[in-house]
Amino acid sequence: MKPTWKSSNYLLAAVFAILFSGLGVLLAMLMMMTVDAAIEGDLRNMLIYLGLTVALAFMEFIIGVVFRYFTLRYTRGALEKSKNALYSNMLKGPVSDSEDNIAMYSTNTDIVYNNYYANKVLIVLVGSQFVFSVIGVIYLNWILFLVSFFVSLLPIFAPVIYQKRLGATIEKYSKASKAYIDYVQDSAKGVYDIKSFFAQSFFEKGHGELNTAVEKTRANNRMLNFLMERTSNLLGSFSFIAIIGVGGLLVIRGQMTIGVMIAVIQLLNGMVSPIGTFFTFIGEMTSSKELASSYFKQAPDDKGIAPPAFTGSITLEGVSYSYPQSKDDVLSNVSMQFEKGCAYAITGTSGCGKTTLSKIIAGLMDVQKGKVLYDGIEVKDIDKSLYMSKVRYIDQSAHLFDMSVRDNIEMGNSTGKYKEFLENLRMADIEGDTGIDALSGGQKQRSVIARALNRLPSVLILDEPTANLDVDTAISVIKYLQKFEGLTLIVVTHSDNTEMLGLFDSVVRM
Repeated sequence: MKPTWKSSNYLLAAVFAILFSGLGVLLAMLMMMTVDAAIEGDLRNMLIYLGLTVALAFMEFIIGVVFRYFTLRYTRGALEKSKNALYSNMLKGPVSDSEDNIAMYSTNTDIVYNNYYANKVLIVLVGSQFVFSVIGVIYLNWILFLVSFFVSLLPIFAPVIYQKRLGATIEKYSKASKAYIDYVQDSAKGVYDIKSFFAQSFFEKGHGELNTAVEKTRANNRMLNFLMERTSNLLGSFSFIAIIGVGGLLVIRGQMTIGVMIAVIQLLNGMVSPIGTFFTFIGEMTSSKELASSYFKQAPDDKGIAPPAFTGSITLEGVSYSYPQSKDDVLSNVSMQFEKGCAYAITGTSGCGKTTLSKIIAGLMDVQKGKVLYDGIEVKDIDKSLYMSKVRYIDQSAHLFDMSVRDNIEMGNSTGKYKEFLENLRMADIEGDTGIDALSGGQKQRSVIARALNRLPSVLILDEPTANLDVDTAISVIKYLQKFEGLTLIVVTHSDNTEMLGLFDSVVRM
């Protein structure tokens, strides 16, 4: 994480926190001078000091608002950077870990905001209030300690003033937060497609825009809460000033003496309260520091080699695989070869290992015995993200993102061919701006195939791609895919249709 003191917004927030605390002491001193003038019977000076007190109260209100503004700018920026870093690392990290930390974008964000970033600024505020108040009391010699409570009705009007606007900001924040979380969850489910299509920058841009929107609405909501609090305090200050004014008049009339106690009481409020608050903030910051740091933990680098251009074959040599819950191998000593530019169908009964085999070829599962070779290079030694861009795997439940059909196909790579793909995949009636909710199961499958074709891989593995298609459409799709020169096509299918299986160069029966 970037050191806090290097943030200009944090430094400005700290400066205004100190100014705000200093103004509190000046306000107490002006109150004392007002009362002293009253004791001396100097009506003119008393009114001048009273007027300056009112002006200083307004200034304290303004400085407090500015302090809060820079506090929110600092915390907002810190949260945006935290979530952007977390999101980028999710896209770079292992596919299997992509859905583990969704709470980091919502519940944990509030914890980090309240207990870590906000407290970093508030601790400056209460610390400076304590220091200035102690200095002020010492200056006054602590000549009087008097406990006095002034009850005022004015501050209760603050919630009434802001209630409607506060409700509107809460609603906006709720909508923006939902849109943001939905986008992150959508990305997490489709992180395999994002990585294999190198669409990280496209999705990071979308995440950044939604992240900014939700943090703006969060900041607006909290700013309005703060304005309500400050308005309440301002109204409370006016009631306190009025009490001093009335007390001053009583002193002039000989009905009251020694007004310096008012200044002392004012300073005592700023000296006693911060003590417990300061240590509360320290405890909260300490307990949440590790959580705040976790947003910036880097995903492990994939140090595999870059795969060369595919010119030969993918070869399996004595491959075996078994699942932890099974004693038997789902694949046992399997050896086969898939040549460049050829089309293969893999068939067999349910549970015979078709999907396991296809995922091993795609690099999504590591073999337990044997080797998988890509042009003579072991797949385990190749950078997985780069390998997935060469050897692309699509199953019948491949993820479509909550965006238009065109964006789902292009994913930031605008080749202008999406209409051609849709037409040849018998989806000519689908517009680019159509949402995925309007698509049938078969159309969704073909949209995912179009996505693959938009960044044509060397090897395309389709696991039951025609499950939701009629035979004629399925045959049409296979024929279209075979038109791509040099493409190695591997189709896992349960279909025993003679016409469709006759399209392939080789049929592997498991």
